[in-house]
Amino acid sequence: VFPDYEAILDACCTAWNALAAEPERVRSIANFPYIARVNA
Repeated sequence: VFPDYEAILDACCTAWNALAAEPERVRSIANFPYIARVNA
């Protein structure tokens, strides 16, 4: 599907940046009562 490693890396970075740009989506994915909060 990807011609080389750089294409895979670019696709991963694009996906990560798109997710990071949506903090509410990340919060909704991680906001479950059974997930313990970590205070470090």
